[in-house]
Parts: sequence; structure tokens; C-alpha cells
Amino acid sequence: MTALASIAAVPQREAFSGAGFTVLPRLFAREEIGWLADEARAIGLLHGRHADGTLSPEAPRGTVFGPHRHQRSFLDLALHPRLTARAGFGAAVRLHQTRLWPGGRRPVPAGVWCDGEAWQRLDGLDPAGAVTAVVFLEDAGPGAGLFVWAEGTAPRDRAAQATAIPASPMLLSLPAGSVVLIRPTLFHAVADGAAHPAPSLFFAGLVPDEPPRPLGRRRAPFVVELPVAAPRSDDCLWPTPYFVAG
Repeated sequence: MTALASIAAVPQREAFSGAGFTVLPRLFAREEIGWLADEARAIGLLHGRHADGTLSPEAPRGTVFGPHRHQRSFLDLALHPRLTARAGFGAAVRLHQTRLWPGGRRPVPAGVWCDGEAWQRLDGLDPAGAVTAVVFLEDAGPGAGLFVWAEGTAPRDRAAQATAIPASPMLLSLPAGSVVLIRPTLFHAVADGAAHPAPSLFFAGLVPDEPPRPLGRRRAPFVVELPVAAPRSDDCLWPTPYFVAG
């Protein structure tokens, strides 16, 4: 079994870079989450539409929303103590949304996310203090992975705020188990390489566990806010002996 850093050795807050995101290489061991990549592809095959039956204009077709509602392991991943500690929340966190991009699909349909913009417009949620955590469930091949636009920039073909400067994105091709923490105000998209399909990516929208600050009408059942009922153990993602036995 691969040795993992204990929570005590993990900093309690990870500062964003000047670009508005932070890369955490191999936060999870390959053996720890590799089986979730298979689960992601299975969910993608089972759900022709979004997992919770909702449609969202900011996501490319084929995105699965709410996978944590169907597979407990994705809930454990979204609220994993190693991840929430590095995101600066610890146990004081709420899960606003999860979505899944099942890997292996080609081509990736056009679609760019800006979580903060979507949460305000569709959910009436103030994204202040929130974080989007993107987990690479498998290795990203050359040219594939995650596109991220730096703070204050936007896709050239996107009608964005007047303060956003049209720019090209940065490509993050990371190994399995890596995590990218993104400010919700940043634009990002799944990247499909010329010779490699986009990897399976898991997205978790984390918000501070405090009284909500609604900006307007809230939608249901799209909005998902689950308090942390109890601290999860650091080894909660390892497959059980029952699972390994098939």
C-alpha cells in the first residue's frame, strides 16, 4: 500500500497563485482513486443525460451532474479531509455541486465553465469564499487534461465581463490523483488531445459552512448543499475487501 501524508502534515490552507488556481500534484495515490476512473466511465455509459436529470447550459453535453448521489465514493472524494484541508475548509464545508466528465469520449463537445457565474445566475448563490476542486481520476495524456484561463481573462469566443481580457488558456496535463483548486470566477474546460482523449475528471464545488447568502431565487433539485455529518477518515477511498473480491 502506498504511504500517504497524514492530515497533521498537510497545511490548513493553500494560497491561490496569481493566476487564480493552485495545482496539488498527486494529492491522492494512484492506487487510492484509480478504481474511481472505471466507476466514472461506467456512470458515463449508464447515464445518457445528467445523473440527477438536470440540464445545465454551462457544461458540455455528456457531463454527469450529481454523481455523489449515486456512488458514495464520489461523496467521500468531494469531502475528503485531505482535499478540504488544502482548500482551506477543514470540516467547516458544504458541498454545493458535483459533476463528472467520464474519460475516453472523443471529441469533447464545446463548453466552458465559470462556476461563480453559473451559481449566481442559476442557483442564486453567492460564490464568495467558494472553491472548485478538480480531481484527475486518471493520467492526462499529452495535449489532454484541463484548460484554465487566468484570473481576469476569458475565452476569445465568450461574451464575458468587460473587465475580462480575451486570452488563450493554460493547459494542465497532470497525473492521476492530482487536484487543481480553482477560484469560481475562473473559466475552465475539458481538454481533448490530438492523440489522447480527455481523462476522467471529477469536479466538486465547495462553499464555506455558514448561513447561505442567497442572491435570488434558488433552483431545486440542482442545488445540493450537504453538511459534513462527521469527519471522514483519511483512508475512506480505499476499496473495501468486498469490492476487491468482486
